[in-house]
Amino acid sequence: MQSIQRAKITVEQLVSQLEEPPVIDLQKFLEQKDGWQEECDNVAASLHKFGILIVRDPRVNHKMNEDYIDMVEEYFEAEGEKFYRGEKLKDCHPELSY
Repeated sequence: MQSIQRAKITVEQLVSQLEEPPVIDLQKFLEQKDGWQEECDNVAASLHKFGILIVRDPRVNHKMNEDYIDMVEEYFEAEGEKFYRGEKLKDCHPELSY
C-alpha cells in the first residue's frame, strides 16, 4: 500500500513540474535497468498531464521511422493541396467533426 501512495505522490510532483512531455526510454523498462521505475512514473505523469507518450524504443529501425514520417507529411501535403483547390476529400467527414 505504501508503494502505491509513494507512486501517487511522485506522479503528482512530476505533473506539477512537467512543462512538456518527457521522452520515455523504453530500453530501461524492457531490461529492468536502473531507473525503470522512474520511467513508469514519467509514463503516468505524461498521460495524466498531456494525454500522450513520446517513447524511445530501441527495437525501432530509425530509417523506417523516417520513411513513415516522410509518408505522412507527403499525404497531408497532397490532401491540403486538394482541399485548397476545392476538391472533395475522401478522408474528410465534417458531419462527424473529422
